[in-house]
Amino acid sequence: MSHKHEQTEVIILGTMHLEPEEYPAYANRLGEVIKEIAPDIICSELSPEQLAGTQSCDSKPEQRDVVIPTAKRLGAQIVPIQPPTNEGLDFEDRFKAMDRELRLQKSCRQLLEYLDRLAEQEAELWRDHMKNADCIEYVQFNEYHVFPEARDTVEHQMLPQRSEFWTEWNEYFLRKIVETIDNNPGRRIMVIAGLWHKYWLWNRLKHRDDINLQNLQSFREALAAQ
Repeated sequence: MSHKHEQTEVIILGTMHLEPEEYPAYANRLGEVIKEIAPDIICSELSPEQLAGTQSCDSKPEQRDVVIPTAKRLGAQIVPIQPPTNEGLDFEDRFKAMDRELRLQKSCRQLLEYLDRLAEQEAELWRDHMKNADCIEYVQFNEYHVFPEARDTVEHQMLPQRSEFWTEWNEYFLRKIVETIDNNPGRRIMVIAGLWHKYWLWNRLKHRDDINLQNLQSFREALAAQ
C-alpha cells in the first residue's frame, strides 16, 4: 500500500483499552476506521515484545484483537512506540515508588484521590460512549482533550513529580513517532494510542510544518473536499 502526498499525513486516533467481547461495537468500529484511513504505517501503543507476541498484550486488548490483525490485512507496517519491556517495568517501579511517597503526605493524598475520582467518572463516560455505533467518532473531538489536559495542568503545578513521569512516558512515544515521520516522508502515518495520550501528542506535533496533522474528522473533511 502506498499513498503519494506532498506532505506526510499524520492522523491521530485515541482509543480505550477495552475488551472487544465486552464492547463489540467499539471493536468493530475501530477496525472499520483503520480500514477507512488505510495507513501505510501505524504507530501503535505497544512495546516491541507485545508486537512480536513474546509478551502479553492483555493490557491493550484493542491493539491485540483489532489493530494488529487489521494492519496485517491491510499490509500496513506497525511501529511500536512504547518502551521495551525492561524499560517499561523500570518506569512502572519508579512511578509506583514516587506515588507511594506522595500519598503519605495528607495534602497530596487528598488531591490525588480527588483527581482519581474525576478520572474514573470521565472514563466511565467514555466507556458508555463506546457502546454506540458512532463510538470512535464521538471521542475524537478535541473537546475530549479538556479533562486530561486540565488534570495534567493541575499535576504540573501542584504535583510536579507525577507530571515529570507523565512527560517522560509521553516523550518516549513522541520520539518514536517523530523518528517514523522523519524516516517516511510522504507516507500516511496513523498514530493509535490511548485517549489520555492523544492531546499531549497532538499539542507537540501540531507545530511541525512538514506534516499534515489530522484527527478523524479533519481527515474525512479533507477527503470530501478533494
